[in-house]
Amino acid sequence: MKRQNVKLSLFFFVALSAGGGAYLHWMSRAADSLGQGVALNRTSGAILKLLVLGDQGTGSEHQKAIAESLEAKCKAGVDGVLLLGDNFYPHGVSSVEDPQWKTKFEEIYGGPCLLKTPFYVTLGNHDYQGNPLAVIQYSALSSRWIAPGRFYSVKFGSLLELIDFDTSIADWCFSDKDCSFSFLINSLAKPKSTAWRLVAGHHPLRSSSLKGFTYDGNDPRAFFMRKAICGKADIALFGHSHHLEMRRDSDCKTPYAILGAGGGDIAKVSPNGQPVYLREGLGFGQLTVTREELNLEFFDEAGSLLHREKISPAP
Repeated sequence: MKRQNVKLSLFFFVALSAGGGAYLHWMSRAADSLGQGVALNRTSGAILKLLVLGDQGTGSEHQKAIAESLEAKCKAGVDGVLLLGDNFYPHGVSSVEDPQWKTKFEEIYGGPCLLKTPFYVTLGNHDYQGNPLAVIQYSALSSRWIAPGRFYSVKFGSLLELIDFDTSIADWCFSDKDCSFSFLINSLAKPKSTAWRLVAGHHPLRSSSLKGFTYDGNDPRAFFMRKAICGKADIALFGHSHHLEMRRDSDCKTPYAILGAGGGDIAKVSPNGQPVYLREGLGFGQLTVTREELNLEFFDEAGSLLHREKISPAP
């Protein structure tokens, strides 16, 4: 049952002035459950490896090609896959029985290694065009689909804490169990209990996509997200724009990447500021974490290495 908190949207005043009806409609559909803000714990060895991609759920040949590369990387040893949102195009899923679960998840990622690998799931804006609660409820039917709420955290031993939050409805209130942005702020305010801290969401802080608003970092959501994340997380990962990009912006002390090239149509890009790495093409990432080092590697759809970024701890 939804708690009777008064939610204050970060974008309330923007919603009133532009696109307000659409935003308030989306907010009314925010996936609500008793499991919001769940803190999961996973064991980890001395090395943790996570594959990362977003905007993959098309059922296309692009998604299938990348799935084959993920299976190959999985066989070399990984601990999980992080999905950065837009898991089902074009309009999400209607229920946990929607046939898209089979065609865009179960079969495509049905290799023998990926079948035994957990997928940590982020909600995207296209997931909200369907039934976002079904994305959470499917966790009860699949042991590898990990979506305990629209925002949650996972600690991988003492190595890494993943803070996964809902950027589509980045609401704020007085409870980090009810509102996504409150959960993000409160999670980052706590002392670190792992060597590294990772934030994951769908909409990026800024990107080089030419699609404009909600991509280029000039919207209110991105402004408030930078205030919350920059300098408080060691690294942040996002999707939404269908390309690959690594950024170290002068106004953000947290390095971050866009990895939304997991299967959708590729976005046109042009450097926005000075990205460290930028590719207009399909691909995915891999995080490799030890207590001493965190590295993010970018791969193309065939699994060939494109770029490697070494991350330093947040100041």
